[in-house]
Amino acid sequence: FDEHLNCSGDDSHSPERKYSLTDIGKTLVTDAEGLSYAPYVLQHHQDALMRAWPLVHEAVLNPTSEPFVKANGEGAYSYYGKKPEMNGLMQKAMSGVSVPFMRAILDGYDGLKGVNRLVDVGGSAGDCLRMILQKYPHVEGINFDLPEVVAKAPSIPGVTHVGGDMFESIPAADAIFMKVNFIYFT
Repeated sequence: FDEHLNCSGDDSHSPERKYSLTDIGKTLVTDAEGLSYAPYVLQHHQDALMRAWPLVHEAVLNPTSEPFVKANGEGAYSYYGKKPEMNGLMQKAMSGVSVPFMRAILDGYDGLKGVNRLVDVGGSAGDCLRMILQKYPHVEGINFDLPEVVAKAPSIPGVTHVGGDMFESIPAADAIFMKVNFIYFT
């Protein structure tokens, strides 16, 4: 914990010490949009995932081994789907990681100028598309994720939420956007 705090003042020169967060510590504080990396950290330390981590070596040795399934009796998406509090935390974690990531991408990348229709595969609540459309309002966005995920996604002007399975098919578009925030052990 101490490595995430700055300390000014010492006992010989100043009777009072003052503490402030380091840049890493600041990522855990909620920003003006209500986002932070804190849900991501909490999500990764839930019991269900913690039980799966020690089994990762088995998946490396045998790719048919599924650590999350071995540890919890079912795949992560199914497991999370039955636990609203875990699913909600995962959605907050995705938003907390996606928004700063997208700010950086959109500040330094202009490759979406010529795109008319963009599919975000695994787009969760649609945060990435919302930000993309703020910069490129001409883009028609398709937020593609599991049906139970997009069913809870908020309405976003210019974005259509489509439920499905990316292993079966993906909606047609000029470009496909896909990012990975973390590893699931399904």
